[in-house]
Amino acid sequence: MCLAISACNTKSGQAPATQSPDALNRVEHAPPAPPNNFLHKNFKLTNYAKFEFEVPAHIAAPKLQGSFKSSLPGESDDGFSAAANIDMLLLKPEEFEAFTHGRGGAPSYSITGVHSQDVDYILPATMEEPQKYYLVFQNPSSKGPAKSVEADFTATF
Repeated sequence: MCLAISACNTKSGQAPATQSPDALNRVEHAPPAPPNNFLHKNFKLTNYAKFEFEVPAHIAAPKLQGSFKSSLPGESDDGFSAAANIDMLLLKPEEFEAFTHGRGGAPSYSITGVHSQDVDYILPATMEEPQKYYLVFQNPSSKGPAKSVEADFTATF
């Protein structure tokens, strides 16, 4: 019965019109981008430090993976105190702009008040355009001594 109705709605001799797929339904076959180990270093943290990375376009399940550890100068690895705690923020460009101008707002992802953390976070898929991110480490008590941070992060596509 469905065929009869479908046939009645089609003008004789004409094929049904086809639509081109929209950006959400189009499948692109591109070689996978290699992982980007964009941060692998030790640094001093007085106020904040930022590290940029970009997720290419057309990536279905990008990930941010890594770890960080902070300490006060002269503190041993097994003697961490709450004074060594820092914040980690993952920000898109507009969120970073608000952060640097003190306008608040919610980050894409955050971990606050810790001195050591492993991170395994799935980022949103990208469509037609790449997406830039800022990985920001913040010293919540910027009036105190600088903290030493050891960080290793990779963006996987």
